[in-house]
Amino acid sequence: ESYGGHYVPEIVDLIVDNNAKQTPDKVINIKGFMAGNPWTDPETEAFGVTDNWAQRFIISDATSNTINTNCTYRDITFWIINNVTAGGRISRNKYVDLPLDLTPAQESCFAALYQGSITTFGAIDILSVFSDVCVNGTKGNIPDQPNVCSGNQLTTYLNRLDVQIAMNVINPPVVWEACGGVTYNQIDTQTSVFPLYQKFLAAKNLRILIYSGDTDAIVPTTATHKWITKLALPIIHDTHPWFVDTNGEQVGGFAVEDRKST
Repeated sequence: ESYGGHYVPEIVDLIVDNNAKQTPDKVINIKGFMAGNPWTDPETEAFGVTDNWAQRFIISDATSNTINTNCTYRDITFWIINNVTAGGRISRNKYVDLPLDLTPAQESCFAALYQGSITTFGAIDILSVFSDVCVNGTKGNIPDQPNVCSGNQLTTYLNRLDVQIAMNVINPPVVWEACGGVTYNQIDTQTSVFPLYQKFLAAKNLRILIYSGDTDAIVPTTATHKWITKLALPIIHDTHPWFVDTNGEQVGGFAVEDRKST
């Protein structure tokens, strides 16, 4: 959850700071946190986004080179928040007016970003580039299988009693519903929470898990990897596979374990 890259560490920081002011009976016993595909450090991540588009061969070498030559990270983050993250497949009607008085470099930059993310992406879901497209007329839920035409499968799943019991929900069943209404603006997109990670790691009292799915092309693995590398943490366990089954045969992905984070 890209915006979780902001509010998760910010909430953790609030808890940690307030714990220091509380009596022991009011302390929240926080052990750590995790964040997935989190937008964290825009100055580092922005070019990780457009690099990812090039590495997937979604945009051309020429478009990628123009972006790298003419764009700043602020140009890219402006484009992302105003044109790309409106959700789902990109269409031309999501294109908004650019700032006035563009420099020649910015003119080239935004033309390349337009070409790359709106013209080239077309009907691809930038939030899940490998997902199928829901075609008009496709119906129904398929039990226990993802269905891109259904918007409520996760809600149904997380409201199942057996799932809530497995997740150690207190006093199940409880009603779970997706939250909404969180305002994420251009200032947020260009604000870094990287210093919070430096603070947490210096304190040495929290465990941190950063995970990244490879279908997201707006906060992709390449972008996340850039800011984690910037932390310059000692590596405990270098790149290694993790498995989705207990017999260690089906690879689910790859991980690097650093001090205090994975």
